[in-house]
Amino acid sequence: MIDIEIKVDDSDERKLRKLLQRAKKGLLVGIKKAILYAEGEAKKNFNKSGKPKVRTGTLRRSIKSGVSNNTAWIGSDVVYARIIEKGGVITAKNKPYLSFQIDGKWFKKKSVTIPPRPYLQPAISEHMDTISRIIAQEIVEEMEK
Repeated sequence: MIDIEIKVDDSDERKLRKLLQRAKKGLLVGIKKAILYAEGEAKKNFNKSGKPKVRTGTLRRSIKSGVSNNTAWIGSDVVYARIIEKGGVITAKNKPYLSFQIDGKWFKKKSVTIPPRPYLQPAISEHMDTISRIIAQEIVEEMEK
């Protein structure tokens, strides 16, 4: 049998703690940069095939991202953002019909099905290599200081 013993003295422990702190700092900076990159990509997803069309620009302008409590987020607070991203059925609730206009012509329907036109999810999934690279680069740069 072979025994291997590794001793870590106080100065080595301090160095390891500093390295860990720098790695955490690099990770946080990397996540902030990566989620800003994803926000930009989400805003570019409009007017593409299968993606939302820009009419007023409200939805695109409302896209925000950030990092809080070690969690990165990207989203919109516009009331119709989720139905555009995920799709779904909108049903008349307070009146017998939904009334809406398309190309100058009025329609009345009890419900309408909105197809999904994702713009947020693809900003992450289609750019995961770049997002990962941004985060890794920041960690490496911080560790090399």
